[in-house]
Formats: sequence, C-alpha cells, structure tokens
Amino acid sequence: MENLIEYRTAQKFEMDATLPLCVHNAGHYYITMQEYPTNRKNGRPDYQLIYLKSGKMCITIDGVQKELSGGSLIIFKPRQPQIYSYLCCEPCDAYWVHFYGTMIPEILKQLKLDGSTLFYIGENYRIPQYINAILIALIAQKFSSFSSCLGNFLLLLSELSDVKNRTDLNEKEHFTREKFSEVLLQMHNSSSIVNIEEYAKMCNLSISRFSHLFKKTFGVSPYAYKTKIKLERAKLFLTEYNYSIKEISEVLGYNDALYFSRIFKKYTGLSPQSFRKKMHFPNGDN
Repeated sequence: MENLIEYRTAQKFEMDATLPLCVHNAGHYYITMQEYPTNRKNGRPDYQLIYLKSGKMCITIDGVQKELSGGSLIIFKPRQPQIYSYLCCEPCDAYWVHFYGTMIPEILKQLKLDGSTLFYIGENYRIPQYINAILIALIAQKFSSFSSCLGNFLLLLSELSDVKNRTDLNEKEHFTREKFSEVLLQMHNSSSIVNIEEYAKMCNLSISRFSHLFKKTFGVSPYAYKTKIKLERAKLFLTEYNYSIKEISEVLGYNDALYFSRIFKKYTGLSPQSFRKKMHFPNGDN
C-alpha cells in the first residue's frame, strides 16, 4: 500500500525574490512498495525540509552516504545537492515542505537551525500536525488559508528549534553522545521491551557506569528517557488513532492500563482520556 499526498504549485515555479516568506509546496509520503530516489545534483532554488517520522532513507551529504532512521530531520539549503532515497525495507512515513524568502536565513539563524543539514529530533507528534495543516491550507488556496499556512510554518520551525536545542550537547559531551548512538536508535525506533542491562552491553559498560554516564549526558536516567519516548508515542496514538487506552498501553509495553494511565497523568498532568478530549476539542467544545 502506498499513500503519496502532496500539493504542488507547479512542476516549475517562479520565485518572487521580494517576498519575506513563502511556503509553496508540502506533502506526506507513506511508502511500502518501492524506493523513491531523488537526484538533484544542483539542488533547488528554494529550501526543503523533510521530517522522516518512521522508516529509513539513504542520503548523500558532502559525498558521504548515510542511512537515516525515523526521527531524522533534513533541511536542504538553496542549490545544495539533494541526493536521497526513501527505502522500502520497512514502511516509510515522511513529511516535507518547500519554502523561501528574504527572512529565511535570519529566521533559521535565530532558531539555531542554520548550522547543519541533518538533525536527529526523535518522534514528535506535533510536526506532522503542522505540516498537515500547511498542506490543507495550500490546497484551499484562500486568503485566510495563506495566513494559516505561514502561521503553522513558523510554529513548525519553533517546535523544531525547541526540540533540537533541548538535545544539543557541548563538544566535551559529543563523544559520550556518539557512544550512546546505538542505544538511542534502539530506544526511539523499537517497540520491544529492553532492560538497562542490555543497553549497557551495547556500550560495553557495566550497568552502574552506563546509568551514570547516560544521566550525566542527557540529564535523566535511561528509564526516564525511555518512559518519555513511550509517553510521547502515547500522545500520538491518542490524537491520531482511535485505539482504546488498553490497546495503547499494551503496544507501549504496559500490561496494566491503569498503571499506564497513572504514569501518563504524572507526565502530562492529564489522564489519557482527558488528553485525547483536549486535543480533539481544544476550546472545550464537544
């Protein structure tokens, strides 16, 4: 099954160099049957942002080929070579936006999103929501939709900046972060239940040493970090799917739905039912 949703202003578009900010193209790809390669050696005249929600893709940056997993973010700058392919070894869920404008370089600089092409931001349910809102606004092609499009785009960049800068580490901690790269990928991309002992083995560390270095690097224990990932995933299930609380708790590895509900409320301040209602009816209407 393939689901390729996109909006194109035109196959070839003309940029208005006087515009401070323009979002002109967006889409959502869910790919399972074949790879989708892109080879733009001379890049594009605009910026492109890609959020790989899940799955894998292969990308070449500065002549080096890398494989990216779910939770990866790419920001191509104008005329930067774009050589990448979505891989179909597992379902690939990707969202993207094209944009340009005289204000973009300064906006990206202020939000600290200008220093690199690749970022790892993990699973985030808000990003698809913002891009879907942009896509709907582009399709509507109304004056009010234009404001909605730009508003959601700025919210998208703000969210990306918040997430990226919360996870940024200084240079002294960079080596430690690399040491935990395999663990982080497993935590973010696997639904299987893995205990701390197995994580420590991945790093060739004792359990106590692993726990100490992990908390020193990320500010929380491995258990708290993994719990946060689970509960962010729970938010996604609650807002985008009609799964029951019991079904969500089981998917996340909680055998007791009541225990899951207590953990969720402790983390968010709301029960799963209240969170779902608030996201569906943010103004209190039902």
